[in-house]
Amino acid sequence: IYGTGSSIWNGTDGKFQLLHQGAVAGDWEMTVKVTDYPRGQRSAKAGLMVRESTAVGERYVAIAVRYESDGPYIQDFHRPEDGWNPQNSCSGPEYVSLPSSLFGAGGSGVWLRIVREGDTFTRSYSLDGNEWHTRDCMQTTLPGFANPAVPGIIMASY
Repeated sequence: IYGTGSSIWNGTDGKFQLLHQGAVAGDWEMTVKVTDYPRGQRSAKAGLMVRESTAVGERYVAIAVRYESDGPYIQDFHRPEDGWNPQNSCSGPEYVSLPSSLFGAGGSGVWLRIVREGDTFTRSYSLDGNEWHTRDCMQTTLPGFANPAVPGIIMASY
């Protein structure tokens, strides 16, 4: 996916790209391999998101590779209520730093996954697509989350 846009990080969604194939009902999992990510602008990100709908300000959960001047890392975030600013699910020492060599020409990339079980969403990452890593902070329950919901690939230039 290529695209432009701006921040996901506000209560009205700003501008970002969401590639999806419509709403999906029930329990499911989605996985993507991120081989590169937008660079140059702090907080640029590429990854996965599941939204209650495509309407502005809806609740969501997401996991992405985020760009920072000191290198890429996994950002795990969610919007707990409609119209609210998103929240980092994991922060500070819980951030997962990634080597820059994983991305771009010759890099192996990183795999990201979201698993939905009822109203609980578990995010995880893998360096090889086989061994998955998650932390307690990477699991979020949002009671009454829409079913069906809209899972997709996201990209924001910051």
